[in-house]
Amino acid sequence: MGSNEQSAEEPGQANDRVVEQLIELENAWRIFDGLAPDTAIPGELAAVFLGVSDRTLKRLRGRGDGPPYVQYPESGSVRRNQRVLYILSDLRKWREHKRVTSTIEAATARGLTFTTRDSVFHDEHPFWAQRILDGEPVMGAPEGATLLILGHALCVPEDSSRELLAAALDVEPKVALVHLTLAEALDQAWDRSVDRLPFHRAYLAALLHESLLAVSRQEAIEFAEIPADRAGGGRDSDGSGSGSGSDGGRSSGPSPRRRRPGGGL
Repeated sequence: MGSNEQSAEEPGQANDRVVEQLIELENAWRIFDGLAPDTAIPGELAAVFLGVSDRTLKRLRGRGDGPPYVQYPESGSVRRNQRVLYILSDLRKWREHKRVTSTIEAATARGLTFTTRDSVFHDEHPFWAQRILDGEPVMGAPEGATLLILGHALCVPEDSSRELLAAALDVEPKVALVHLTLAEALDQAWDRSVDRLPFHRAYLAALLHESLLAVSRQEAIEFAEIPADRAGGGRDSDGSGSGSGSDGGRSSGPSPRRRRPGGGL
């Protein structure tokens, strides 16, 4: 099927473009180099530094497999959902211990290659974003958008990353790091279309793959039913056989119905 082969190339090409950009900008981790070793880093920023999603870091924390962290109780709060902070030096030590041996392996380990269904439709990714205030006009914003996406945290150029990091650590943060699936991020407003384009292509490629897969599954089920329909003699609505011959169209050979999976009729 030529059309299927062509469509199989398109997701790969889109994935390659995304991977190349992510690998080239992998040094986004260096935005933390100017901070003191004892700097306290919020959990969402620690996830970026480690190259994992916030959800993954929470799972590591819950299993006791992640880096050391501190949790300060907030006034009037006795629940376990207080803010979690990590010390930068601890993050560096843990990251060095877990460091992979190649940039391709690193991108794959962080789930940023978009080569699996989960990485496109379910995994959350870190994005820098600004909140859209009520009544604030944003050019090209989809209806219901509440965020202005400034870029993927691992794709933003280093000079911009330093500015965004400083703004996020400000007393009154002007930007925030949010974790969204690709679909959720694409439903928001974007500051620049060129930053959105690689993720748009990756998402469309995944949708195309899912569409072709759904069609293939339906065709397989319909094809499996064809022998049973023919073996039935094609009865009309009045119950008479539509086949020719005195046997009402019965085949002299073995019934193809026996070939159906499970032996059912």
